[in-house]
Amino acid sequence: MSVKLLAAASVLALSFCASSAQAWTLVATGHITRGTDSTGIFGVAGQDLTGLTYTQSMTVSTAPHEWTSNMLDESRYWLFGAGPSVTDTITLKGKTFTFTAPLIKWGAQQIEISSGPYGSNSVRSQTKGLLQDGSTMFMGYSVYSHAAQFLKGLTFQQAISVDTTGPLFLAESNSSYVQFNSEFVPGLPTAYFDGSLDHFSIYPTPDAPIPEPATYGMLLAGLGLIGAFARRKA
Repeated sequence: MSVKLLAAASVLALSFCASSAQAWTLVATGHITRGTDSTGIFGVAGQDLTGLTYTQSMTVSTAPHEWTSNMLDESRYWLFGAGPSVTDTITLKGKTFTFTAPLIKWGAQQIEISSGPYGSNSVRSQTKGLLQDGSTMFMGYSVYSHAAQFLKGLTFQQAISVDTTGPLFLAESNSSYVQFNSEFVPGLPTAYFDGSLDHFSIYPTPDAPIPEPATYGMLLAGLGLIGAFARRKA
């Protein structure tokens, strides 16, 4: 009984003190302007994807320590280099396909708010992930406007929902894309598409609360009491 109590208390303490990873999920919906599925990644080999409605949802870490480099100044927050895993979920013709790259070979996550007469808001995400079959998957988004002030600040931890078909975005080039086997390794599956954007959303994963010093003290005291109780029972 004592061993079980101590183990349970230890797990509780560790789970309470551990912080969850920061991440953002970027969701784009629109129409594919060009694309081909050569080897059946999306169900049918050789199909032309041009004109199809799509939804692409990419989840990637925004924790600075998980990236090779990061930069924050008065107008831009940028994470870049090698990074953690990425998951990309794509819906075409009513079917959903999910791909996970355990390793990011190269990527850049960026939020920018510039001021002045040519000021703009922009969100960019580019990620080249290494899939388990040895191929690479290159995916990304770009949402940009000189007129629409759609960002709340230089932080990845914000929720936004943007209609990119409106007049404040019509003059800009906003897009979503994905390419499988982006390094063209012979014998590996190939497919790609470039998509126009009708709507774009960001869903953040909030930081876990960091326990105060007093909380650590209470946890340690609790472990001590459980240990003393277990010794009396032994």
